[in-house]
Amino acid sequence: MVGVIVIAAIAAAWVFLQQRKAFDRQTPEHAVAVIQAMATVEDVTANKAFLTPQGERLVTHLLNQRKGPSKDEATVWSEPEIRGNECFVPFKRGEGGGHLVLRRGDVWKFDDIVMTRLDGQTIDISMAFAMEHPLQAALKVGWQSVDWERGMRIALELAPIFAGGF
Repeated sequence: MVGVIVIAAIAAAWVFLQQRKAFDRQTPEHAVAVIQAMATVEDVTANKAFLTPQGERLVTHLLNQRKGPSKDEATVWSEPEIRGNECFVPFKRGEGGGHLVLRRGDVWKFDDIVMTRLDGQTIDISMAFAMEHPLQAALKVGWQSVDWERGMRIALELAPIFAGGF
């Protein structure tokens, strides 16, 4: 009788842990942790489930452009803000900042980086848009007032070196 109770308790614990593991995979924090761990294009391929098609193009581009480890300030993360099927993960890096955009699917999927401040100036530009339309992006925020080299360096360093965690 005691053996049956022990087996039932072990089975219940196993089911609970499996459900918990499945739930943890569905949190924005888990999606960001997966993205943080991406260091190569092979990592992107292995973790496509956590990327939208746009997010995959952006991370692949940033990884291909990256020239080495971060040399700027550490990234400071804020709590994720869920609004419907989107999640915004705010970050600050020196006098710059913005948020990651995640989209809800079977798991949260990385879609974009939006820079909202750079060198203390408000800019509000999608890095996916800037990657695909560099001239239009420069015109949108006024290229003379923004240090674009620093902005791209910050974006390059965010993928995959999301230092600091939550």
